[in-house]
Amino acid sequence: MTISQWLMLSLGEWRRHWQLYLWLLLGLVLAAALFNGVENLNRAANSSFQTAEQTSKQAPGFRIYSLSPGHQISRDFWLQLRRHGIAAEPVLIGQIQLDDNQWLPLRGQSLPNITGGDHWQTLASQSTINRLAVDERGQVRSRSGQTLPPLTAIDGVGGWLMMDIAPAAALLGSGEMVTLLEIATLSASQQQWLQRNLPADLQLRQQQAEESRPLLAAFSLNLRALGLLSFLVGGLLVLHAVSSLLDHRQPRLAILSELGVTRAQLLCWSFSELVLLSLLCGILGAVLGLHLANWLAPGVELTLTMLYQSDSVLTLNWDWSQAGRSILMIGLTLALLVVLQLTPAKRQRQCGQLLLLPLAMMVLWLTSRAQTQGQSLLLSALTVLLAIIVLPNLLAWLLQLLSRMLPLIGQRERVLSRWTIADLMAHRQGLNTALIAITLALATAVATRILTGSFAVALDGHLQQRLFAVAYIHGSGAQLLNWQRQLANIDSITDIKSLSQRSGQYLGQPLQIKVIESRQQPSDTFHFKAVEPKWWQAAANGQCLINEPMALQQGLSLGQSIRFNSGNSEIGCRIAGIYYDYGNPRWEISLERGFGVAQMGEMPLLGLGIQTTSMQFNPQIEQHLLALGIPHGAINWQQQVLDTARSLFSRTFAITDALAWLTLGVAMLAWIASLMAQWRRWGDSNQLLATLGIEPRTLKLLRLAQLGLLLIITLAFAAALGMLLGWQLLARINPLSFGWSMPIEFSAGQWWLWIVVVLVSTLALAMLPQRQQQLPARGEWQ
Repeated sequence: MTISQWLMLSLGEWRRHWQLYLWLLLGLVLAAALFNGVENLNRAANSSFQTAEQTSKQAPGFRIYSLSPGHQISRDFWLQLRRHGIAAEPVLIGQIQLDDNQWLPLRGQSLPNITGGDHWQTLASQSTINRLAVDERGQVRSRSGQTLPPLTAIDGVGGWLMMDIAPAAALLGSGEMVTLLEIATLSASQQQWLQRNLPADLQLRQQQAEESRPLLAAFSLNLRALGLLSFLVGGLLVLHAVSSLLDHRQPRLAILSELGVTRAQLLCWSFSELVLLSLLCGILGAVLGLHLANWLAPGVELTLTMLYQSDSVLTLNWDWSQAGRSILMIGLTLALLVVLQLTPAKRQRQCGQLLLLPLAMMVLWLTSRAQTQGQSLLLSALTVLLAIIVLPNLLAWLLQLLSRMLPLIGQRERVLSRWTIADLMAHRQGLNTALIAITLALATAVATRILTGSFAVALDGHLQQRLFAVAYIHGSGAQLLNWQRQLANIDSITDIKSLSQRSGQYLGQPLQIKVIESRQQPSDTFHFKAVEPKWWQAAANGQCLINEPMALQQGLSLGQSIRFNSGNSEIGCRIAGIYYDYGNPRWEISLERGFGVAQMGEMPLLGLGIQTTSMQFNPQIEQHLLALGIPHGAINWQQQVLDTARSLFSRTFAITDALAWLTLGVAMLAWIASLMAQWRRWGDSNQLLATLGIEPRTLKLLRLAQLGLLLIITLAFAAALGMLLGWQLLARINPLSFGWSMPIEFSAGQWWLWIVVVLVSTLALAMLPQRQQQLPARGEWQ
């Protein structure tokens, strides 16, 4: 066969079956685009993280920090280090609220003058500067009315505002105190001197790798799983096109063989087509995936910032290696689908039935025994594979059950019903692929909606308890003690809670220690997973509360005794409660103030939280606070913080909804393609039924009833599968990937709206190819 003959045959096939080839191209390109978009995001996130990690490796090798947060290291101690030849660099770290109510991290240290202008500058990334509310003079102001130094755009600072330590101290109100001291190198004698002379509330620590890497790896793995599922849904659209094309092509291949074309030539022709399709669709999918990644990047940046404290900006660039992987995946997918389609249907069903029991046993075993992130992800993958095998068998079994129930209805209805079910059992095979695609796409949407819905419910309760005060008051330790005594005399304030915090260690791992003081039992401060009845009285007598990440990772439970240390203090306590701590991978323990001070010595206050009867902003209470000499900038009303947190949450998980909608769109394309083929298969039987007296309108309604019956069964199965996958995400993958869990709210997330949308959409799409069918009038044969 010459090249010209090969081209003529190929172009003839494409012209004759252009609709099927259109579905094939759409399926391949969309599947590749969804997968490549996710991979681009993963690659950009990991690249940004590695850049930040390399920058941190070039940073000073040692750090002196206070066991209590805030600015606790005095200028005198820094001068003492300098007199002993230790080159320590003072650093201020905090958060500043700008005039537009936006909170940004602030870092103050000795900076070189990079512009030749004013010595004091605010260094920030261009993307951060674009988000700032700059006045007509090009200045940015804090909430308290202070003006920040002039802005200068610079790369490599992520989401931070960086400036010289002097203006940073004025903005943070730290006076002559700093947050930490960074030291490039220490000799052995210097390190020994430091260990002998370091105050009990300070600690020397060598810089370590960033803690966020395991979290980022878990996020990337889960995002990649969603991308692979989207690729699978696109592959089901491709399967329909490949199946139809092979059915049309096999008789022509037989004729070509009879005309003398060898088997090798036919294989070469088919292989060349597969290669060209892979190249074309792989490159198109990579290009479209890059645009998709750019569209989703803001949501991923927000997720990384909110969940993983990563302030890097994602940079998305074209990568030929990604296009190469896309081409390879499409080529392998096409080859696998061709082999699958050439395998006899009977053998496919036998293989599915043989795999059914082992898969079910594996899913049950992993459901109860999964102990690692990989096992939990394997559980979800096997569940999806099991669903693909179960759905066609479930449809066949339910249709057989319906056919057995037909004698229970009237004689006239029984005839049409018997034909409807029998015809559906005979012809449903052509719709199986599309129904599986809809099931997977909808189950993914339901699972993610249950995840985000449960998270929203849990986060709302969590925020109500973490942000337990109507207003927080910040200031120095002496100021807070004075204000605490004066606030106790205001009748409209029902409770005053104080909070202190220190760093510690448990089994050699970092630990946050929180110390709480309250007039009454602070039940509104914790969202408990498990707790003893009189936990606050127990806490005052030497017991403690721990967060769920610590309990999960160490296998701790109520009543268990533990020992931990902070500086030179070693503390032992019995666990009286375990509280949820969403999004916090660090271990945390909470103590009652009297017990904490007795064990670790006096602890400076971080802030005061006041509560009122209404727990709403009250101008009269604000006037009382101002009358006590509390500055306006030191009072933070929490309702705005609560609203901002909820808004950030909804934006953070927007990427899951976006990917779910895109995947459902691909499934709808598979449904349209299958419907067009199905209506063509129904053509002869429609004409025969018309001659037997069935009116066209009745026949169309019966066809829609058949499709509606299949869809209702499929959507019910998809909802059940989505709930199962949602449970796996929350009860298995989330704890093993992130180290914390939450109560599962199956009714949250409004996922039933997705069911309604899909049902209405699929039935509406079913009417489109139906309108193209010219059904004959009753008794007429065409």
